[in-house]
Amino acid sequence: MSIISYIFFGGLTTLVSLGSYSLFIVLFHMNYQISNILSWILSVTFAYFTNKHFVFKSQPTSSRESLKQILSFFSARISTLILEIIILWVGITLLHGNEYVWKFIDQIIILVANYAASKVIFNKK
Repeated sequence: MSIISYIFFGGLTTLVSLGSYSLFIVLFHMNYQISNILSWILSVTFAYFTNKHFVFKSQPTSSRESLKQILSFFSARISTLILEIIILWVGITLLHGNEYVWKFIDQIIILVANYAASKVIFNKK
């Protein structure tokens, strides 16, 4: 069941990411990397709460366990942020591709990597 929930909430997280990324580029005329980092902050925060409560239904038994989950989650997402930055840089800067197309391609790769990490982080003991 968690894979179906993850796909649903992962889709919503992707919409938060793509929507805010586009908003920062179109309305605020920001650089694509700055837009990506800002959209990452919004989407990862959204993803943490949806993964914790709806996908993996994690209920830490202590404040320490809760803190460990938060730190693990954001650490894993920082790793995939670095991957995102590289993918966008290669696709947009080196290959001169469309920033929206590469953001979409990037999101598919990141979705799979983040699911694997979240499955470990929110694993029920």
